[in-house]
Amino acid sequence: QAGEVVVSCGEWAGARGLLWCDWGLVAEARNDGTILGAAPNGRSDNLITHIRDGWILRAGGSPLAQEDIRRQVLQRATQRIRGEGAAFAPGSRRVVFGLAAIDAWIDAMAEVPFDAEHPGRDHSAAHARETALPMSEGAKSAGAYLRQLAHGLPEAATARLHDAARQYDRIVELLAPALGDAGPATYAAIMGDAGRQREHAQTTLRQVRKCFEAAAGLMEKAVTVN
Repeated sequence: QAGEVVVSCGEWAGARGLLWCDWGLVAEARNDGTILGAAPNGRSDNLITHIRDGWILRAGGSPLAQEDIRRQVLQRATQRIRGEGAAFAPGSRRVVFGLAAIDAWIDAMAEVPFDAEHPGRDHSAAHARETALPMSEGAKSAGAYLRQLAHGLPEAATARLHDAARQYDRIVELLAPALGDAGPATYAAIMGDAGRQREHAQTTLRQVRKCFEAAAGLMEKAVTVN
C-alpha cells in the first residue's frame, strides 16, 4: 500500500514451474491474509504461504559514491563465495554459502540416495535438478552483471571482471549436460547409480567449485585496482 517493492525468497504454495528457492515480488496482500506474488513462472497471482525472509526496496539516493557501491558489491560477492563476513559466516542455522555449500553438494552427490529424507530415484533426480538449476541460472545473471559492472573502469579492473564473468559462463557449460532434457549425463539418467553420481561430483561439481574460487579471486583483484 505504501508503493514500495517487497521481495520474498519464495515459499510458494505448490505453484507449477517454480522451485522452492525461486525469489519473487509480492504483488498483492489482502485483508484476509492472502499474499500473492509475481515469480519467474510468468504469473503474478502465485500464492505465498508465508514470508520467511523479505526485503523492501525503496527508490532514493545513496550517500555512497558509485565507486564505493561497486567496491562493496564485489566485496560482498567475494565474502559470500568464501563464507566470510558477518552475513555469510557459519551461524546457528544450518545454512552455508558459496564454497562450503558446494562442498555439501559434492558430499551429498557422492551418496545414494541423494536425499536421505526422501529416497527414490525420481525424487533424487528432481532434487538434484532443483539444486543445479538455480546455480546455472544464477551464474548466467552474475556473468551478465559483471560485464555490465565493468563498463568505465580502469583497463586492469575491466579485464579481471570479464575474466570473472567467463568463470560463470564456464559454470553454465559444466552444468548444461546434467540439466538437459535427455541424454546419458542428465540427472534423470545418473541418479541412483553410485558410480555415476560420484563421477558427476568429481568431474563436474569440483570444476564448478574451482570456477567459483577463481571468480572470487578475480573480483577481489578488481577491487584493488585504482
